[in-house]
Amino acid sequence: MRRTLAALATVFSLLMTMAQAATLDGRTLSFESDTGATIRTRTFAGALGELRGPVTQGDITWLGIGPELYSFDEDGHILGRLDFSGPIRALDEGAGSYLLTVTAGYPGVQDTYTVSNSNISGGEVRERVFLPPRLEVTNWLERAAQLATPAQVRQAVSLDPTNPFLALRHAELAQTQGDQTTALAEIERAARIEPLAFPAVLRLAARMEDLGQPLQADLLLRRAARDYLTRGYDPQVPVSREALRAYGDPLGTANKLLHGALLSTSPLSNTTPLDSAQLQRADVWLRYLRQISPRFEQSGEVYERYAALLEAHQNATPENTTAADWRTFARSLNAGTLYHLGPNALLKLQDAARLLCAALSLTIAASLALLLVRRWPLRDVEQARPRPASGDQLLIWQRPLWQLRRSVLGYAGLGEKLIVLSLLLALLLSLLAWNWTARTQAALSAPVLNRGTYGATWLYDTLANLYPGRDADLLRGLAAQLSEDEVQARRYYQQALDRARQRANTSQKYGIAQEYSTTLGCIQNNLGVIAQQQGDVAGAREQWRLARSTAPDLPSAAYNLGLAATSSLSKPSASHTPPPLYLPLRGQTLCYPDQRSLISVLGGNVSTEITLFVRRPWQQLLLVPTGLPPTWQWAWVISLLGLCLYAALMLLVPPLHAPQRFGTTLGGLPRSLTFRALAVLLPGSALLDGAWGGALLLSWATLSLLLSASWLHWPTLAYLSLPAPPLLLGLLVLIYVINLSTLVIKQWLYWRQLRHY
Repeated sequence: MRRTLAALATVFSLLMTMAQAATLDGRTLSFESDTGATIRTRTFAGALGELRGPVTQGDITWLGIGPELYSFDEDGHILGRLDFSGPIRALDEGAGSYLLTVTAGYPGVQDTYTVSNSNISGGEVRERVFLPPRLEVTNWLERAAQLATPAQVRQAVSLDPTNPFLALRHAELAQTQGDQTTALAEIERAARIEPLAFPAVLRLAARMEDLGQPLQADLLLRRAARDYLTRGYDPQVPVSREALRAYGDPLGTANKLLHGALLSTSPLSNTTPLDSAQLQRADVWLRYLRQISPRFEQSGEVYERYAALLEAHQNATPENTTAADWRTFARSLNAGTLYHLGPNALLKLQDAARLLCAALSLTIAASLALLLVRRWPLRDVEQARPRPASGDQLLIWQRPLWQLRRSVLGYAGLGEKLIVLSLLLALLLSLLAWNWTARTQAALSAPVLNRGTYGATWLYDTLANLYPGRDADLLRGLAAQLSEDEVQARRYYQQALDRARQRANTSQKYGIAQEYSTTLGCIQNNLGVIAQQQGDVAGAREQWRLARSTAPDLPSAAYNLGLAATSSLSKPSASHTPPPLYLPLRGQTLCYPDQRSLISVLGGNVSTEITLFVRRPWQQLLLVPTGLPPTWQWAWVISLLGLCLYAALMLLVPPLHAPQRFGTTLGGLPRSLTFRALAVLLPGSALLDGAWGGALLLSWATLSLLLSASWLHWPTLAYLSLPAPPLLLGLLVLIYVINLSTLVIKQWLYWRQLRHY
C-alpha cells in the first residue's frame, strides 16, 4: 500500500511539473510548469527576424522565427522546423485540433498554409511551398548558424539540432582541435537532417566540398534535385543568375572548383595537366545544373567556356565527358526558341533591328545628301527666273507650295522618290521591330518568369496581363495545376484545347499546324498528369498516347509513358546528348510552353505593334529605347514623321525637270565635282532611279557599320555574331568596284550617245 501511494505521489508531482504554457516576452520564449515554475527559456537574436506566436496545441508549441516555423515539446526542446515562402506573418489554430494555419510571405504576395501537428517530428505542410529567390529566406539557416561565436557553437548545436550548418561549424571546430571522430559524426549528422529545402541542401553540399567530403556532397546533390522537382520547379523553366545565387548558387560552386583546378595549370601553357580531382567535382556540379536548371541565364556561354577548357586539357577530362558533348547539349537548348536562335534570340533580333535602323538612316542620309548636291547648280538658274511678287527673298511661310515644289525631292524622278519613301517606311518598320523586341525581352526577363517555376503567388499579376490565346490558357492552367487547383487547371486546359484544335484544323490545309499540334500535345500531357494524380491510370495513359500521336517530338509524354530509355532521354554519349528535361525522381512530368509560346503571350507579335503604330504612330515611336533625353526623342520622332509625310506628298508632285543622264544634271547643266565625288564614295547613291541602286547603297551602309562595329567592339551589337573583318572589307571593296564600274559604263554610254547626235 505504501509503495502504491508513493508511486501515485511521484506521478502526481510529475504531472504538476509538466509544461502547461509557453509565453513570449520580447524575444525570450519561456516554458512554465503548471505551478508557474520556469522550466526553460530561449532568447532569439534580432537578426533572425520577427517572432510570431507562440501557439500551443496539445503537447506542441509553435513559434514563427523569420521564415521558419519551429515546434517545441512540453519541455522546450525543438521537435522540428518547417520552411516557408517568406517571413511568417500570422499563426492561427485551424479547424481541427491538430491543424495550424500559417500565413507567410511579403506584402502583396502572401500564402496561407495548413500545418498538421500529428507528425511526431513536429508537423508537416500540406500545401506545396514555393521559395522566392531571396537570400533572407533561402539563406536563413546558414546566417543563423553564423550568429553563434566559436565558444557558443556546442551549446547552439544542442539547442537547435535541426540546423545542419551549426553541425558543420561544430565539425570544423572539432577538426581544428584534432577530434576527427566528432568531426565525422557531425558531418554525417548534418547530411541526414531533414526536412531541408533545396537551397539549403545545395549550400550544405558546397560546404561539404570545402571539407573534402565529395561522397556526402553527391548525396546532397541528389537530395536537392529531388526536393527541387517535388516543390514544382522544373528544368524547362528558365532561371536568372540572381535567382540561381539565391537558390544555393550551384554555378558559383562550380566556378570555384574550376578555379581551384586551374591553379595547378601554368598560365603560359595549355599542356600542364589540370587538378583532375577538382575538375571532376566541377563536372559533377555542372551536370547538376545541366539536368536541374539547364536554362539559367547565360548558360550557353558557360557551357562553351567549359567545353573550351575540356578541349584544351584533354588529358584531365573527366570520364564520359567531352567538349563535343557539351556543345551538342548547348545547341539542344535552342529547340523551342524563336527561329532556333537560342535563349538570347530576342536580344539577337534586337541588335539586328538596331543595326538595320542605323543602316537605313545612313542610307537615307546619303540619298538626300546626293540629291541636295545635285540641286545646287540649279540655284543660279532659279534666281535668274521670275519670282512671285512677294519680295526678293521668300520666307518659309510665303508661297509654301511654290517652295515645296523646289525642295530636294522636287527635282527627283519618280523612281528616286519611291526609293526614298521605301527606305523611310523600312526604317519605320525596323524601329517598330526594335521596340517590339525590347518590350518583349523586358517582359520575358521579368524576375517572376525566371525562377524555375510557374506555380507561385508572385506570378498572379503577370498572368492577368497576358495576350489572350491558347498559350495564355496553357500557362494559366499550369499555374493552377502547380498550385494544386486541379478544377481551375482543367477549365483553362479545356479552353486552350478548344482554341488549339480549332486553329490546327483551320491551318492544317496550309501546312502550318505544327505549333498548334505542339500546344495540343502539351495540354493533353498535363491532363494525363491530373488523371494520374486522381487515380485514373488508364485515362492518364490514354491522354499521354494522344499527346504522343499529336506531337511525336514531345519528350514529356514519352517520359510519362516510360519510353525514356528508347527515346532522346538515353544515356549521354559522344554522339548523342539528351535534352535537359527530366531526372527520374518523380512519377509524372508536366509539359511547359517554350520560348516561342511565352513570346506570343507576353509581347504579341509584330502585327500587333504595326496596328498600334497605325493608331498612335508618335506614341509608339516615343517608346523606342534609344536612350536619348525626352527632348531629343521628340525631335527625331517629329522629324521622321514629317519626312515620311513630305516624301509621300512629293509622290503626287511631278518633277520640275525631267531627270537627265549621268553626264549632265537637271536643266542641262554639267555635273559638279562634288556630285561625282559623292557618287563614287557613296556606292549606289547616283543610281537611285533604279531599285538596285538603293540596294547597293543599303548594302554599303550595312557593311560599313558592321566593319566599324567589328573594329571598335560596339557594345550595342554584343549578341550579333559578326563576320571576320577581312571578309567584310572584301565585300565592301567589291561594292565599290561594282559601283565604279557601273558609273564608268553609264558615262561611256552617254558619251557614245553624244557622238550619234
